[in-house]
Amino acid sequence: MDPAILRQLALGAIPPAIAGALVLGALVVRHEDTLCRRLLRALPALVVGCGVLGMHALLFGPPVFPATSALGWLPWLTLGVGAAAFGAALPKRGRALLLAAVVLIGLAVGAWLSARTLLANAWDARSAAGHLGAMAAGAALFVGGLLVVLRLPGAVGLLGACMTLGGASQLAVLGHHSLTIGQFVGIFAAFCGGGVVAALVRRNVRLGSAATITIGVATALASFQAFLYGDAEHPVPVAIATAVLPWAVWGLLVAATGAWRRLRRPRVE
Repeated sequence: MDPAILRQLALGAIPPAIAGALVLGALVVRHEDTLCRRLLRALPALVVGCGVLGMHALLFGPPVFPATSALGWLPWLTLGVGAAAFGAALPKRGRALLLAAVVLIGLAVGAWLSARTLLANAWDARSAAGHLGAMAAGAALFVGGLLVVLRLPGAVGLLGACMTLGGASQLAVLGHHSLTIGQFVGIFAAFCGGGVVAALVRRNVRLGSAATITIGVATALASFQAFLYGDAEHPVPVAIATAVLPWAVWGLLVAATGAWRRLRRPRVE
């Protein structure tokens, strides 16, 4: 493989993996449901949002605001969703509704920023409704699946997130032929991979709902852009595969952990 490509892949994987291991390993929560506990659980969302700005500068050049392209909006959207999810996760009551609102608003704003050129110049009302409706359904399926995957205990849940996001990255590269989107989503996969390492060393390591939503919404929007602007011959099957990927990973891990428990169960003679 070309050394320049290897260097680019290493730049995209090593820093977020180190950050994931250090941040998630440091923010282990043992408190009761206090403000301190909620702050610690929500803080990774801000880390992800700010970290993506830095990684975008490292991989693609400094982000410009306001962005001049759909891709250029992705780090700003990630930061905005991360900050909103952080705030939504802090109240003692109503967190689920607030986080759901963050998902809906983030997807709506992100879809508009991703497709506004097509909305203005290429799509009629029927085409716009079809594309945006399909995107909303697929994104909801993906984000919901990622939340379910991360309900699995400890390193298993983080491993599932790493597998899901790594798979979404590869689908962007191999399916939609979009290396840039694949690298962007790969940042999140590497962050969760670092979390797996932390979870193997410490107990109670979790990503938290706020960071999960931040990563899920950003990945869904990036995959939507790969669908719109990629070079796939058959983009619809690739988009469907991306949407259902976390559910497939969840099923695989549930089956694998169940089989492992049965193997470890002492046999009764």
